[in-house]
Amino acid sequence: MACLFFAGISMQAQIVVDANVSAQEAVEEFFLGNGIFINNLTYNGQSASGVLNNKIAPFEQTGAEGVGIYSGLLLSTGDAASVDLNASSNPSDYFTTQDLDILSLLPQASYIGEVSVVEFDFIATGDSLAFQYVFASDEYPEFVNSVFNDYFGFFVSGPGIQGPFTNGAVNIAKIPDTEIGVSINSLNADSYSQYYVDNQSGWIPVGFDAWTTVLHACIGQLVVGETYHIKLIITDVSDSALDSGVFLSGSSFDQYCNAEDGPRSSGCLLSSLDARVEYTETCGTVMLSNLSDIQLETTGCYFEMGDGGTTDACDLNTLYSYEEPGVYEVKLVYDVNGYKAKFTVAEILVGMTAAPTPSIIVENGNLVLANWDGDSQIQWMLNGEPVPGANSLQWIPQASGNYSVQMNNGCPSESDEVSIVVGVEGTYVGEQLSIYPNPSQGTAVVRLPSGASLLQIFNTAGQLVSSENVNGMKTIEITLPTGVYNVRTLSDQGQISAPFRWMVK
Repeated sequence: MACLFFAGISMQAQIVVDANVSAQEAVEEFFLGNGIFINNLTYNGQSASGVLNNKIAPFEQTGAEGVGIYSGLLLSTGDAASVDLNASSNPSDYFTTQDLDILSLLPQASYIGEVSVVEFDFIATGDSLAFQYVFASDEYPEFVNSVFNDYFGFFVSGPGIQGPFTNGAVNIAKIPDTEIGVSINSLNADSYSQYYVDNQSGWIPVGFDAWTTVLHACIGQLVVGETYHIKLIITDVSDSALDSGVFLSGSSFDQYCNAEDGPRSSGCLLSSLDARVEYTETCGTVMLSNLSDIQLETTGCYFEMGDGGTTDACDLNTLYSYEEPGVYEVKLVYDVNGYKAKFTVAEILVGMTAAPTPSIIVENGNLVLANWDGDSQIQWMLNGEPVPGANSLQWIPQASGNYSVQMNNGCPSESDEVSIVVGVEGTYVGEQLSIYPNPSQGTAVVRLPSGASLLQIFNTAGQLVSSENVNGMKTIEITLPTGVYNVRTLSDQGQISAPFRWMVK
């Protein structure tokens, strides 16, 4: 079945896991991408809702080197939360069911020891799916080509799939460009070594002796709108002494279209979403505007507000009030007969006490926020609309109009308006400001317009980086580091030249 491989992500090293996340939340929040409709999520054969298990946990990596994936979900046959991931497993913690699909792949195996199994049903909203993973084990390298052949598999079944495993499933965890599954015996220092990373020396601070490079599991030719089942399983084989794990890249379980108009095209996607969240004028209360155009016949929709509460999302506009200040991640959830998909729509900053009313000082035509509180977000406004990128303490007006500024600590406040005239009305008559060469290698000559008294240079963030008295001068030489700058002059009468953009290579 055809599908596309996508490039892996680079990464950093020491592993930090969170063992206080339920299996349900771990899968939904740290593995699934936006808009994946799933149902019947189980972990080790039981409902994943509310289940805490030390073999499944979200992870992040920090430091210099690592396994190739920055964050995501770790399934382990041992204690995923252990700092030393090669610790022996606890025999009392066996998951005793012997998985027939894994056993069929391992004719020499006497039994399966500990396992970690995630299963769920999903609706095909595109014709293909893919995700990224790394297999790691402490069985490497001593037990290569032995009966201790720890294994993992990603089994997918459903309409149009005809494979040798349970319910006609196929295994999509394969060595690239082969039909061979990934295990201790099939991928190691001697077999397909280009995908093998040796860590026996412990030069990377991870408790496994070796792991694979970032690999891709994918499948194409899914029937859009039909329901499929996936089983992700990592197992100890013939004992439970040494642990193995699979790192699933965060939010990488993704559905897309592998159609003629290109990968990830929206042409065949069954679900699409456009949602936005807007603040109301009342502090602590938000207005959510659901602008979704979703192609599925949904049976319900609501917002998860990030504080444990929910609110209806099927109406166009919904109000919700928070009880405490903070930053909340808001998700829009759609339900299709029990299959739920979450779409992250916003991180909302909520405050209960308004920021101080901003005060604007006009200095030589520049707008300066005089009383920033040190914490609030800054947004300059022109004629009541936000100016893109205008978020610094100082802003150079690029157009005439009425300017104000907002300070937002989750409870926004806005200054009075000031009227600024720039552009054609404020430029000098006659000779204009020019810079040559442009672009330059760092040094250029500025030709000044008549009447110029002050030369100012600003970076793209609107910050003043140079100011020089140029009274009576016709040209001046300037030198600055690589970057893009806005250069202007002012006259003694306060006239502002049209800004000139100068690029330093």
